[in-house]
Amino acid sequence: MSLKLAAFSSDPPDPPSVGSAIRDRQLASVRERLRRTNDPIDRVAEQCGFSNANYLKTLFKRSFGMTMREWRKKWATSNRERIV
Repeated sequence: MSLKLAAFSSDPPDPPSVGSAIRDRQLASVRERLRRTNDPIDRVAEQCGFSNANYLKTLFKRSFGMTMREWRKKWATSNRERIV
Protein backbone atom coordinates (compact mmCIF):
# COMPACT_ATOMS: atom_id res chain seq x y z
CA MET A 1 0.00 0.00 0.00
CA SER A 2 1.36 3.45 -0.86
CA LEU A 3 1.97 6.04 1.85
CA LYS A 4 -0.76 8.31 0.44
CA LEU A 5 -3.29 5.51 0.55
CA ALA A 6 -2.16 4.50 4.04
CA ALA A 7 -2.77 8.07 5.25
CA PHE A 8 -6.39 7.92 4.10
CA SER A 9 -7.06 4.50 5.60
CA SER A 10 -5.53 5.15 9.03
CA ASP A 11 -7.66 5.38 12.13
CA PRO A 12 -8.50 8.82 13.54
CA PRO A 13 -6.09 10.08 16.21
CA ASP A 14 -6.71 9.09 19.80
CA PRO A 15 -8.40 11.66 22.04
CA PRO A 16 -6.11 13.51 24.45
CA SER A 17 -5.16 11.62 27.58
CA VAL A 18 -6.38 12.66 31.01
CA GLY A 19 -2.82 13.70 31.86
CA SER A 20 -2.54 16.01 28.87
CA ALA A 21 -5.96 17.52 29.63
CA ILE A 22 -4.84 18.26 33.20
CA ARG A 23 -1.56 19.74 31.95
CA ASP A 24 -3.46 21.94 29.47
CA ARG A 25 -5.66 23.23 32.31
CA GLN A 26 -2.61 23.89 34.47
CA LEU A 27 -0.95 25.83 31.65
CA ALA A 28 -4.12 27.89 31.18
CA SER A 29 -3.97 28.75 34.90
CA VAL A 30 -0.29 29.67 34.58
CA ARG A 31 -1.05 32.02 31.66
CA GLU A 32 -3.87 33.67 33.60
CA ARG A 33 -1.70 34.21 36.69
CA LEU A 34 1.14 35.58 34.60
CA ARG A 35 -1.29 37.98 32.94
CA ARG A 36 -3.01 39.16 36.10
CA THR A 37 -0.39 39.08 38.87
CA ASN A 38 3.18 40.10 39.61
CA ASP A 39 3.82 36.85 41.47
CA PRO A 40 7.26 35.34 40.94
CA ILE A 41 7.37 32.43 38.51
CA ASP A 42 8.28 29.98 41.29
CA ARG A 43 5.12 30.96 43.15
CA VAL A 44 2.98 30.74 40.01
CA ALA A 45 4.34 27.23 39.43
CA GLU A 46 3.46 26.18 42.97
CA GLN A 47 -0.02 27.74 42.83
CA CYS A 48 -0.79 25.94 39.57
CA GLY A 49 0.26 22.51 40.80
CA PHE A 50 3.80 22.24 39.46
CA SER A 51 6.28 20.96 42.03
CA ASN A 52 9.24 21.89 39.84
CA ALA A 53 9.40 25.42 38.43
CA ASN A 54 12.19 24.48 36.01
CA TYR A 55 9.97 21.78 34.48
CA LEU A 56 7.19 24.34 34.08
CA LYS A 57 9.58 26.80 32.42
CA THR A 58 10.64 24.13 29.91
CA LEU A 59 7.07 22.96 29.28
CA PHE A 60 5.82 26.53 28.85
CA LYS A 61 8.49 27.42 26.30
CA ARG A 62 7.90 24.19 24.38
CA SER A 63 4.13 24.75 24.40
CA PHE A 64 3.99 28.48 23.56
CA GLY A 65 7.31 29.28 21.88
CA MET A 66 8.32 31.93 24.42
CA THR A 67 9.43 32.13 28.00
CA MET A 68 6.99 32.93 30.77
CA ARG A 69 8.69 36.30 31.23
CA GLU A 70 8.25 37.10 27.54
CA TRP A 71 4.60 35.97 27.68
CA ARG A 72 3.93 38.09 30.76
CA LYS A 73 5.52 41.15 29.14
CA LYS A 74 3.45 40.69 25.98
CA TRP A 75 0.07 39.86 27.55
CA ALA A 76 0.03 41.37 31.05
CA THR A 77 -2.87 43.64 31.91
CA SER A 78 -2.01 47.20 32.85
CA ASN A 79 -3.96 47.04 36.11
CA ARG A 80 -2.88 43.76 37.61
CA GLU A 81 -5.40 42.17 39.92
CA ARG A 82 -4.53 39.72 42.64
CA ILE A 83 -6.00 36.28 42.15
CA VAL A 84 -6.88 34.76 45.47
